Amino acid sequence: GNTRTQGESYSGSNLVMRCAHFHDEKHGIVAGDKILEYTTNGGETWSEKSVGFNVRGVCMTSSNTAILVGEGGGKIARYTFGGSLVEQSSPTNNTLNSVSFYDGIGYACGDKGVNADAAGRDMGGDGKNGVKKDVYGYTLQYHEKDYLPIG
Repeated sequence: GNTRTQGESYSGSNLVMRCAHFHDEKHGIVAGDKILEYTTNGGETWSEKSVGFNVRGVCMTSSNTAILVGEGGGKIARYTFGGSLVEQSSPTNNTLNSVSFYDGIGYACGDKGVNADAAGRDMGGDGKNGVKKDVYGYTLQYHEKDYLPIG
């Protein structure tokens, strides 16, 4: 793919970048409309990868792997730097806007009143308590039944 050098301007470019995440001082990713760029040397150079959807959120899970979410049917994908983009199954057709990981569990938040209960993934049944659906996100179930609700 193409590479960019630190300090190079994006002025006049058609690139639209919407999100960024760094795993450490050397490994990071930026992503946007059907494109991502990643660095393994603190931004001195960037490598480019085409993506088949508009990315709205990204979270690195290791120094060379990131999870991306976005438009076009609740897209969720895993990208390994220099490798291929692997789409994951999604519990929604609505846009997902952000993704984050905590203690090995991934959470994605989306549009239009979607919640984990609607997808059958509300571990503790919290979605049934009358709180507006927009408050909830999804757990990205890479390992089914690894975690149980508290209480």
